[in-house]
Amino acid sequence: PAMARRFCFFYFSLLSALAGVALPALAADPTVSQEWRVCTADGSTSDLVIKSCSAVIQAGRETRARLASAHYHRATAYRMEGRTDRAIQDYDQAIELDPKYAIAFNDRGTAYSQKSQPNRAIQNFDQAIRLDAKMASAFNNRGNAHTLKGDLERAIQDYDQALRLQPKYAFALNNRGNAYRSLGELDRAIRDFDQAIRLEPRYVLALNNRGSAYSTKGDLDRAIKDYDQAILLAPTDAAAFNNRGLIFARKGDSDRAIQDYDRAIRFDPNLALAFNNRGNAHSSKGEPAKAIQDYEQAIRLDPGYAFAYNNRGNAYRSLGDVRRAIRDFDQAIRLAPNYALAYNNRGNAYTSMGEIE
Repeated sequence: PAMARRFCFFYFSLLSALAGVALPALAADPTVSQEWRVCTADGSTSDLVIKSCSAVIQAGRETRARLASAHYHRATAYRMEGRTDRAIQDYDQAIELDPKYAIAFNDRGTAYSQKSQPNRAIQNFDQAIRLDAKMASAFNNRGNAHTLKGDLERAIQDYDQALRLQPKYAFALNNRGNAYRSLGELDRAIRDFDQAIRLEPRYVLALNNRGSAYSTKGDLDRAIKDYDQAILLAPTDAAAFNNRGLIFARKGDSDRAIQDYDRAIRFDPNLALAFNNRGNAHSSKGEPAKAIQDYEQAIRLDPGYAFAYNNRGNAYRSLGDVRRAIRDFDQAIRLAPNYALAYNNRGNAYTSMGEIE
């Protein structure tokens, strides 16, 4: 059988809206420059923030506290643009100027998490919490870093503390729900997603995640309702289309599944798992040549995608190209040495060639 992957999300919290040193009534202060106002203002575009904060920093006329804030805001703008390394450099500068800048430690930790460096992230969240033990977002974000490490029990402890500090923290509820889902505690996961959605009815990530929990429970119709609502709220959300396609595939409706995978790919052409899943749907329809095209694209986008190699191997085998199938099963096993299904499929391929020993 083919393998498929489903989107599941957790959410990092940034404090950019609260960022910087408290400087009340700046807008009314005639000594404050226009560059400073744009640098620290909510709602400015990232390019304007970077330009204005750079001007403040280069002028060198501000206090250490204000310079720290300028570096912080520029870092946040870089992060919004996906320039994580550059953001970390500015967080470093902000912290050097103000070693008690808890928010900067929090957001630098998030940057490290986004770079898949959870240990360095946790060090930063620890420091943020030491400086401000009531910063709920730091507990939420440290929980996410523990999730990246696979330490779900510790992650849940952090989400619990975030929620004790901020009971209506929808992001933490969503993240704890994901942790419970990963532990197989689906009813507890769904309760958390329910609460997150009650607090934030337009919370598309929580709708996607609750749909995935219902899917795992086998309640496919309720899963589709959640994905439908996610799509209604975010009509270009590739994840929701991909996930709904998986449900249609499980219901045996390959054509509707393919329609959803088509949309997912249209909205995110780099979404390897949607190509893999569409390949599975073509395989189910008895279209191995089309399936192979999709598996090849999935592999181009994600060369470490063991499932796609396994699935392409099955498609080659159905076309009678057993040697190419075995090469794909070999690669799937190299990438995932504990991938039992790929061993089984390779064994079947050898058996079909008469190599039983």
